[in-house]
Amino acid sequence: MPGTSGFRSPTVFIDRHYEDPFEVDPPWPRRRRWAGDPLWKATCEYGDRSEEADFDSVEEAIAWARQRAERVFVRLGSTNETVYTAGEEQAIVHRGETFPSWPPDNWPDYLGPAAEPRRHSPT
Repeated sequence: MPGTSGFRSPTVFIDRHYEDPFEVDPPWPRRRRWAGDPLWKATCEYGDRSEEADFDSVEEAIAWARQRAERVFVRLGSTNETVYTAGEEQAIVHRGETFPSWPPDNWPDYLGPAAEPRRHSPT
């Protein structure tokens, strides 16, 4: 794993982009896929710099992320209820609650946070 400057260890965020029609509200808050956007985008934050990569599959993105960081987040939307942890380090939301582990129970047919039975759990 590359070294870091500063006190923070690297963190990777993997974002899913959706091809939602512009005239219709998305079924849950999520990132829209614009022309030229990848389906999956990963960003590794090293504290004072970052590295990005585009992927066709979440599996490729997670493999890339795990080579760079112990803390990996897969974000299927824009709220905490749509974030999953996929790294070695279990990520804490707040007050001891952790993000659910990747993948969601209903993956690959994810229908949004309301359809996901798991929620944040105490550590």
